[in-house]
Amino acid sequence: MADAMSAEKLRSKTVSDDHKKRASLNKQSSLPPSPNTQYFSPNDRRFSSQGRGRVSSPLKEFTKAKDKISTAFRRFDEQLQDSRDFLKKINSPEAENVSQVYQKVEGIKEVIARDHMKVVFFGRTSNGKSTVINALLHDRVLPTGIGHTTNCFCSVNGTGDSEGWLLLPNSDTRKSVDSIQELAHSLSSESVDSNNLVSVYWPNEKCLLLKEDVVLVDSPGIDMDPDIDKWISQHCLDADVFVLVSNAESTLMQSEKKFFYRVSELLSKPIIFILNNRWDMSEMDTDKEMVEKVKLQHMRFNTDFLVNELKVATSLTARDRAFFVSGKEALLIREARAKGRTTDGLGLANNWQQRLVEFDTFERKLKECLSNAAIHTKFEKHHEEGYRALIELQEIMKQAEEECLRKSNEVSLERDQLEEEETKVKEESVRLKLENPQKSKKAISELDTKMSALVIEVASELTSVINCYSEPFDVDSLRPYLDAVCSKLDESVLTRQTETFAQRVAETHKSTVENISGEYKTLLKLSSEEMERLVTPLSFSDLTLFPTCVTMCADFKPDLDFHFTMGLSSILGRFDFGMSSAKFLTTVSSNQYLLLGGALIGGYLISKILTWEVVLSVGAIFGALYGYERLTWTDSAKEKRFKDQLKGHLKEKTSENIKISKASYQRIVENDLQLLNAQFTEEVQKRNKLIHDKKTQAKEQAKLLTSYSHTASHLRNNLKIVACDFEKFHEEYLNRPEEPM
Repeated sequence: MADAMSAEKLRSKTVSDDHKKRASLNKQSSLPPSPNTQYFSPNDRRFSSQGRGRVSSPLKEFTKAKDKISTAFRRFDEQLQDSRDFLKKINSPEAENVSQVYQKVEGIKEVIARDHMKVVFFGRTSNGKSTVINALLHDRVLPTGIGHTTNCFCSVNGTGDSEGWLLLPNSDTRKSVDSIQELAHSLSSESVDSNNLVSVYWPNEKCLLLKEDVVLVDSPGIDMDPDIDKWISQHCLDADVFVLVSNAESTLMQSEKKFFYRVSELLSKPIIFILNNRWDMSEMDTDKEMVEKVKLQHMRFNTDFLVNELKVATSLTARDRAFFVSGKEALLIREARAKGRTTDGLGLANNWQQRLVEFDTFERKLKECLSNAAIHTKFEKHHEEGYRALIELQEIMKQAEEECLRKSNEVSLERDQLEEEETKVKEESVRLKLENPQKSKKAISELDTKMSALVIEVASELTSVINCYSEPFDVDSLRPYLDAVCSKLDESVLTRQTETFAQRVAETHKSTVENISGEYKTLLKLSSEEMERLVTPLSFSDLTLFPTCVTMCADFKPDLDFHFTMGLSSILGRFDFGMSSAKFLTTVSSNQYLLLGGALIGGYLISKILTWEVVLSVGAIFGALYGYERLTWTDSAKEKRFKDQLKGHLKEKTSENIKISKASYQRIVENDLQLLNAQFTEEVQKRNKLIHDKKTQAKEQAKLLTSYSHTASHLRNNLKIVACDFEKFHEEYLNRPEEPM
């Protein structure tokens, strides 16, 4: 009980202090103490609560904030366009995301342009909501009267037009503002549904409150069983301030509390003012002490509702959230002021000056809270979204700058590598051009060596095969015997040696080609497919190294006549006279006189030199030797003579054919290597041109990427400037201490 009394005394002291404060304001009020004082003309605004020239309206802060955040978003919009175009230019996948941010920012700009400060008035039926709004407007705009008057939501917006007009729900057709009395009046047959909104547009010049971008919203009585959630979702989610207009003749009703319970649940810390309207009725009570107690009780209930039940204010701020006014008196007085009249004849109750000061104080506090709250409710979310998008875009542009710089460095490195490769190709191609002829000569030399070895090898094999030939020998059938021997030689030696030699030459040539082409392949970085196109394997299988043995023996004429070993023809045959022994002997034997003369001369010389005994002894030996040879001149001896002559003939023929084939082989190999070198020389030229083109392209690309990185850096710096605009806005308007609860 003691605690309750202490609390009551604290509340009484609080209210008393508040009264002293407002009484001080009353002394400073321009209103004269006597109701009979003459007012100035409507053009003199010194005493108009709409705006004293010496006092700056707190609502202008909202306008300034709106201009600044609009400017920040406009600059951001410009940078978004430039960034989007740049990202598209460099084919960045982020371009689509930036385009989406751009569309979002465009939407935010439009919303900010339409944003205004919004005050919504709620209360029970006939509590005077419309009258209070009209008092703020200094004119009778909304319908008023006895009983349930306002049937739907009505918003009063400012317009630059000289005359007022209104719009019905879902309509763009302007109607006369006078029709509001019918459309919004609950007793009218043309009334609008309670959930709908009638938008009234009132000339700005008639009300500075509207000119300063404030929208006032009237509502039907909350005791008419409304769909609270629907009302709040349709008309209150963007509200900056709520004004509960209660009837001072009674305490707060449960319907009023229920509505604002729901408001505080759906909205975070809503700003709520409580107007104890019709306080002029307290002047009818002669017991002033009781009136003061009632006022204290109302203040206590109002404060408790805001602080303890809704938890949307503190005991400190609650003092400036509850007021005792008469909306009717404020409207009458302000109408009279606007027309330059006095307050005489208005039927004002006693102490109306105090209630008018209270209403002016409410209006001033409303403006102060409204501007600060509207800046937070209207711009804070947009600021957060814009600043977050701005930081993300800065990061995107930073990544784009780093990516362009990285690619530029990569391309520059590639260009340097191309220069090194170009130098290497030129130097190596010169080296190969000098070395390849030597390799060709070496290949020809190896071919010559193989040919020489082949002569010896073939002669050896021919001798071996002929010596081993054991078919019967018939002097009378030499040709069949020769053909059989030749067939054997073709089969066992010549054909095989031709194939073997062609294979050896092909392998040697292939090794040379691989040696040459391998270096070019590495140097020019040629693929296997390109090598197959350039290098065509050379085949030697079609070349004939030897004709058939029968062909080589076509001019073979064996000499199977008996020739004494010590005979003249045999002796002379052992000497080289620049012709074959057979030819020489034929020449000598054909000249009988020469032969006879030679015999006589020889016999004479012998007789002169030797004695007859010696001559006879030698003659006996010669005779015996001749007889022996004559007796041993059999078919076997003839066969041996035939084979020896055939071996000599074939050795001479194969040697001649190998010499002819060697020249042919050398020409083929040399031509093929020359063609190969020419092809690779052409490929070197192509490669050099390709490297040069790539190097030029890399140089241009590196230059372009460097310019892109500079552009990205420039755009990022511009975004930093825009970010400063956002940060300044936050520091100036959003970081300031909020209105305490």
